[in-house]
Amino acid sequence: MYKRGYALILDGEDASLGALALSLIRMGVDVLYANDRHEALLLSGQKEAARVRALLFPEDHDLGGLRSVRARLQARRGRPRLGMVAVGVLDEPERCAALAKEGAEWALRPPYDGSLLRWVVNVAMTPDERHGRIHSRVPTSLLARGKIDFREKEMLVGNLSVDGAFVETQLPSRLGTRITLQIPLPSGEIVAAGLVSYRREPGDPAGLSQSPGMGVAFEPLEPHALALLSEYVTATARHFTL
Repeated sequence: MYKRGYALILDGEDASLGALALSLIRMGVDVLYANDRHEALLLSGQKEAARVRALLFPEDHDLGGLRSVRARLQARRGRPRLGMVAVGVLDEPERCAALAKEGAEWALRPPYDGSLLRWVVNVAMTPDERHGRIHSRVPTSLLARGKIDFREKEMLVGNLSVDGAFVETQLPSRLGTRITLQIPLPSGEIVAAGLVSYRREPGDPAGLSQSPGMGVAFEPLEPHALALLSEYVTATARHFTL
């Protein structure tokens, strides 16, 4: 039976992440909520703690408290790497460096919508074996023009990398289907062709908090298109990483 992971919200005295926690619950993410470090440490001793894969906290949270909660969560043998997400403006390099030293890697900076919130939490909860690939992907909401065989239609690109994309759709195409995407980037439109490499069906238990659709692995891009796409991915990634 598939078991989803938990996101643990370690809030501060002002309960600034309460609305965020409710948003995640509405999206189908399993959430544990703690008002402070002591409550988080109590939660970390429960059986659900073995399934905590992401820790979200305000950017100004006490570093010692973060350290103790992280240590308690990581103490359980065989659990996946814990993804730590700092929430806030995060515009002070020294603070970002201090949080990174404590293991934080992901950032959720305002303004963010539900799609970006869901994406950041999902990548933070992803196991180690996919970590390197995740780093090369960024969330998007680009409306591309897609062509399958002789049919053309608009397709929403949910995330993008230099070697592939995820297209959100309730009717994903079969594996191996060839798709050509005309993707409008801020610096210019690119054309990328590739094959469907995986599918996420509606109702898939492994993706209840994610949109259904299909992953497209790109064929080699033209040099100019590759340069534009690399620039876009790099610039976008700065917004949600420390």
